[in-house]
Amino acid sequence: MSILTRKVGTHLLVYFLIIYVSFSGKLLRIGELFPRTLEQVMINYGLPEQDAASAAVFIRACLQLNAEERLTAVDLLDHPWLEMAYLCS
Repeated sequence: MSILTRKVGTHLLVYFLIIYVSFSGKLLRIGELFPRTLEQVMINYGLPEQDAASAAVFIRACLQLNAEERLTAVDLLDHPWLEMAYLCS
């Protein structure tokens, strides 16, 4: 990770904490938080359960923090969910 990336990431984290978290650790802009899985959120927005499950697998692959475990862009382009998404257009 480059120094610039670390600096930008650190600045974004500080900005987020100032805007959204109080000194006591409470969320400032969210009155009540209801933890949900990706699948639950997508189903709530109308995606069929099977589509939500496969989309969640793709999204989690994209959001993998450990670069060694994260799929490459080429691997993500070959992901089964993206192939299925092309059928919808």
